[in-house]
Formats: sequence, C-alpha cells, structure tokens
Amino acid sequence: MDAVSALLRAAIRIAGASAAIVAYDDDHRPVAFTGCSQGAAANALRDGTGAYIDCATPVRPMTLVLLDPVRPTAGDQTLMTLANELGHAVLESAAVFAGDGAQ
Repeated sequence: MDAVSALLRAAIRIAGASAAIVAYDDDHRPVAFTGCSQGAAANALRDGTGAYIDCATPVRPMTLVLLDPVRPTAGDQTLMTLANELGHAVLESAAVFAGDGAQ
C-alpha cells in the first residue's frame, strides 16, 4: 500500500468517516480518494459536502475532505497533522524525476 492510500485510510479510521478525498484548492477534482468512487468524490467536492481540513501545503494548496465523519473534526490536531502528511505524500507521488542532466 502506498503512503497516500495508507494516510487516507488512517483519516477515515480517525474520523469514523465513510470516505476521504484530497483535492487541490484551485481545481475541485479529486486527486486521491478512498471509500468512494471517483464520481462520488467529484460530486461531494462539487456539492461542498463533508468536513474540510487544510493540508497546509504552501507549494500547491490542497484540502482533505472527510465524508460523513462520526466525530468532530474542527481543530483536531491529529487530523490536521495527518492532512499535512497526506498533502506532502500527494505532492511526492505526483513528482516526476527529470534526471540529473548527465548524458
């Protein structure tokens, strides 16, 4: 299991949520999700449903969205830390190695 999937599943367990989604703030399409289909994730983002937690990634701002959490998420330090780690994991998984320029 890759880091992004593991962190998404951890977020679901911590919040008791039905699904977890990550989306870039400037593009409301899901870039990572678990517990739902891509279509359901896109609908949730479009409708603004769920609990939103900032991933605190200054390079490319993104948000963790938890659907149907059974416990409060606002100000939860564990979820905020997890969202930050998740944001960095998403950025790292999207990075493309361009080589060192040597031939």
